[in-house]
Amino acid sequence: ASLKTQLVVLDDAFKVTNRRVNALDYVVMPRIHNTIKYIQDELDELEREEFSRLQKVKDVLEEKAREADKALQASMNSGNKAAARPSGQQSMLKQKANEFGDLAGLGDIM
Repeated sequence: ASLKTQLVVLDDAFKVTNRRVNALDYVVMPRIHNTIKYIQDELDELEREEFSRLQKVKDVLEEKAREADKALQASMNSGNKAAARPSGQQSMLKQKANEFGDLAGLGDIM
């Protein structure tokens, strides 16, 4: 009778362990994989948004630099020498745009 009781107890322990393994395989692990995929997708989306935002800022800075250069050219052409700058010096806005691009890791794109 003692051996039969031990086998019944062992069978119950096996069933409990088997249920736990199935729960891990079919419930817990898929949830974890779905959570990991969701987090990766969100991080990828945030990275794309940040890249777009940096491109927009870069475009705005470049446009401001072009406008400043045009205004400077116009003032130089009209004879106003007080606004003239040394020929080798970049405009401040263009310089800031280049610095921003380097800081943002976009130096290769610019």
